[in-house]
Amino acid sequence: MPKQSPSLIAFTRTDSTCVLQLATEADGVDVVLLTSVQPPASVTGSVVVHAWSGHPVVVVPPFTGVVGRGLNVSLAFDAAGRLLPNTSLAASVVELDCSVPDHGATLERLFELKAEMRTLLGETIGHLNSSLQAGTAVAGDCVHLPNGSACGCYVAECGVGNLVANGVRWAASTDVAIINGGSIRANFAEGPVERGHVLQALPFLNEVQKFTVSGQTLEAALRHGLANLAEADAISAPDGRFLQLSGLRVEWRIDEGAVTMLRAEVIADDGTRSALQPSATYSLATGAYLANGGDGFDLVAPGVGVTGLGKTVHDAVSEYLGAFAASLPGLHVHVGDRTIQMPELLWLRLGLLCGPGQGMQPKPWPKFLTPALTLPLVRALPFPLSCRSPTSTLPLILQGGFPGREECDHAHHMVTAINDKSDGFLDDLLPYAHILLNETEAGCNELERTRSGLDALQSWDSELVAAVGPGCSGDLAELASAEVRAERAYDTVFISSSSTADALSNATAYPHVVRLSSPEKMVMAALAAFVERNGWQRVALLHDDSLWGVDSGAAFSAAFVDGRPGRKLVTMWNEEGATGARVPLADCRGSDEAGTIAASEWLDRLERVDARIIVLAMAPVWAVP
Repeated sequence: MPKQSPSLIAFTRTDSTCVLQLATEADGVDVVLLTSVQPPASVTGSVVVHAWSGHPVVVVPPFTGVVGRGLNVSLAFDAAGRLLPNTSLAASVVELDCSVPDHGATLERLFELKAEMRTLLGETIGHLNSSLQAGTAVAGDCVHLPNGSACGCYVAECGVGNLVANGVRWAASTDVAIINGGSIRANFAEGPVERGHVLQALPFLNEVQKFTVSGQTLEAALRHGLANLAEADAISAPDGRFLQLSGLRVEWRIDEGAVTMLRAEVIADDGTRSALQPSATYSLATGAYLANGGDGFDLVAPGVGVTGLGKTVHDAVSEYLGAFAASLPGLHVHVGDRTIQMPELLWLRLGLLCGPGQGMQPKPWPKFLTPALTLPLVRALPFPLSCRSPTSTLPLILQGGFPGREECDHAHHMVTAINDKSDGFLDDLLPYAHILLNETEAGCNELERTRSGLDALQSWDSELVAAVGPGCSGDLAELASAEVRAERAYDTVFISSSSTADALSNATAYPHVVRLSSPEKMVMAALAAFVERNGWQRVALLHDDSLWGVDSGAAFSAAFVDGRPGRKLVTMWNEEGATGARVPLADCRGSDEAGTIAASEWLDRLERVDARIIVLAMAPVWAVP
């Protein structure tokens, strides 16, 4: 045996055919140990093969029961250090029980190497201001999977994973970086970080490599890294392909037993996020293991050049810590904003109470109003007046509203836009929900019709979260009052676009009501100011007896008359004698002939008092052809 020791290579989890090929192609190797490689059937014991140079190489097959014990291989060498293949070869398992005496020179050299190793690996290369967790799949609530909840780099974003991915991206100066969770093997403690601990956490000598990828390839890789999370054994037998990210953000959830990636974004150095574009090109850094197809990834397209940095992943992380946290207080590594599990999809049942349905048309404007209609400032919506008359030349100010077919079509369009999380429009609105919309018909100041519409929606789904409508205050008051809710046992949110009665502002009496229009008190105050600014005299007020009509009339009267001595409305003959002329709804909902007669009577009264400006607060009337 010469003074120099034989060169040796040990292989684990490697194809035996490849090992034998390497043994014949390599030169300068004396012994190949197949520690856990199943050898070919032709290899039944230690054998000698020859490298291309003619140098003999001993291949030692694996022995059972070698874990925790030693393997003794006996070889013979000539004076020049060349293996003597024709001498007897022997290999056997040796118990590591200290029964074999130490070899003095070897033991001394081992202590020397240990001291050198401690000096090198004990060097402080950086600091952390908090501990960072790794683990495979340990108890925790980072992610919620089919067989439980867990944390760890194999199933969730982890602190060590973020540190490693950041270091690799920084070392390679790329847009993004990905690291497989299976390559991370230890936690980091708060405080000083020694080089040896980085090596312990990243024991695989993977070179950092960088190359360009398409957004489509990167998106496929992100999906592949998440795919195993829906499996029943995702926690008990975690898959190391889960990716730790830098420069990327992913949202995902489990739907119907499979992982769905909802969104992938690229994060710039300044923190701004933009959607990952399939047609774009990005520079990517990772370890050689993934670049070469490890864990089933397919990252490098044909013809794409791969640049190796000549440093391992743990080298990159060590340099990163030295550059940014050489001293206290240490580097802060944020966790929780890169790979985000979203809640299961929530189905929201939304009802739509529409006014005039398909086939419904407004009754035509009374011809007598057309030449002299005045609509200043207020929300002049295109509805017919409730009561009709063949002739008149009085100017009017119209106040009122009701949702029509177009408004309901808008609601359908907006629900479609909100549900589409990929069109760049309102994608962040209700990100965990999908709206199911159903439509029915409702009336205005027609409680039975509106209540029937709500009943139809609730029969569609008893878990009706909200209803858009009704548009008229009287109907909304009847459906949304606390008493009616308690009696009919529902708690639906009503979203009304045009109800404006001040009474509905009482959240105790009318809970869970959302209105999109200003209350009548504000609207009528503006209208009264407009009338006053124009110096209009002999102002009449005509309103119906609905909740909205009475509320509107009272609001205008208070704004126009109260606190202004000498000012009055010329219509003061209704029963209450306070808010102007109250027109019974029944007078306006009769036949065309009855409505015309009622309108003529009211207009005659207005003419007798010489009314010059008429403020109308009248509900619309719709006709079905």
